[in-house]
Amino acid sequence: MSIKNGSTTMTRPIPATWPCLVVSILLLTASTVSAGEASMVQVGFGTGEAGEGIVIELSLAELHDECLAGFQLDLELPDDVSFVSALARSEACITVGRMTSPTMVRVGVACTDGMTVDEIVAELILELPPDATMDLYMLTPTNVSAADCDGRPLLAEGQAGQLAVAQDCGLLGDIYPDLVGDGVVDLRDLVLARRKGVDGSVPVNLRDFICGDLDPAPQTCRRSDRVAHHCPSGGDGSIGLDDAVLLRQVLAGRAVLTCDPCLAGIPGLGDVLRLPGDVAPRGEADGEVDVADVVLLLRWSVGLESAPIGEEALRGDLAPAFDQDGRRIVVGNEGIDIGDVVEALRASVGLQTLAWPKRRLALRVDDPASMVAYRAAFEGWPAWAELEDPTLVGCLDGDVGGLDEIDGVLTVTCLTDPDPVLDGAGDLLLLDYRGPEALSPDALALDVEAVNDQLTPVTPVVATEDRGEVER
Repeated sequence: MSIKNGSTTMTRPIPATWPCLVVSILLLTASTVSAGEASMVQVGFGTGEAGEGIVIELSLAELHDECLAGFQLDLELPDDVSFVSALARSEACITVGRMTSPTMVRVGVACTDGMTVDEIVAELILELPPDATMDLYMLTPTNVSAADCDGRPLLAEGQAGQLAVAQDCGLLGDIYPDLVGDGVVDLRDLVLARRKGVDGSVPVNLRDFICGDLDPAPQTCRRSDRVAHHCPSGGDGSIGLDDAVLLRQVLAGRAVLTCDPCLAGIPGLGDVLRLPGDVAPRGEADGEVDVADVVLLLRWSVGLESAPIGEEALRGDLAPAFDQDGRRIVVGNEGIDIGDVVEALRASVGLQTLAWPKRRLALRVDDPASMVAYRAAFEGWPAWAELEDPTLVGCLDGDVGGLDEIDGVLTVTCLTDPDPVLDGAGDLLLLDYRGPEALSPDALALDVEAVNDQLTPVTPVVATEDRGEVER
């Protein structure tokens, strides 16, 4: 098993026959210890099944080349958890543990001079009862002390750890509540995955590797018009940004964790995409602008074909047009003439790309309810509304959040944890899109899921607004 935290990787094989649980202890110090500066003895996390166990390293880490030799602490144990032993990995270290009361264990670690940080490793072994449940135990150190290589005492303090009984993962991605899960995958799992794999504010445990290590998961279905199929492969032994991003896509419906191949499907039709200049064949537009569209426009312009009406007239009325962001933005003049033919001809041979004007839809929040993460799903988002330059207010660039569009549902995910998304009323997100007409907010069914920094669901007061065409 490999646990990654920043640039540090701790690796240890797990003996399959140990019916016990091992908890890690990590000692961190500053380069110079003086009044007010203290070493930190951190009791780590441990997760294992009742009657079985897992080994997690107990290691001594030093900073700035200070010579450190050992530490000592007392640890209060839960009533039904018993102390077995304390072991040192290196022959140059001695680890001693003994019970000083029915629930208190004292552990001391001492090593000879010249030891490297990687060599100062010990293991505290605790035993769970065979009928242990999914209870969460706190392990709080007291009477913490440390010593340098000359035997001089160093200021030290302790940080509590956790001990839990794990269960099998019934649902990939289900990591919330931490250490146990709740049988569902939702926004709270995504926020916790980010805390573990991106900012490191919550430690990774064994259950995370079973339920949350999703990536890599090779795609078995890559069709752009279908939900992506990702085949779970057991992960890579780490919890990181890629795992959280894949979980976000699963929540948005853009991806599913399955090894099944793609099913045969019908490609998007031209009348669904509504591209400017795509008018041929009549009544069965094919989703691209080519010579057939140019010929039909030319025949319309000289009266050889019956005049287009409705959608055909809308998509055939291209000129006048103007250049913007590397594309040719159509304006039209409510008629078909030679100008439209020229614009389509240039597009058909690749000299330009036709596009509709840019329009804006806003999601405004009147009461943000202290949310630190949200998912907003717009059901009924049309295929012709091409998203461009969306603005997710307050969201972190290159982070877990983002946009996912599949089967008429546009899902926006934003995480600003631990800070609130907004302090008060205002625009939550701005969706700029290109299309032949404005989207009606009433035609989009909006579903918003949000949580606060305690991962408690909250209900922000939001409304969708049409902001019209963006200034040219």
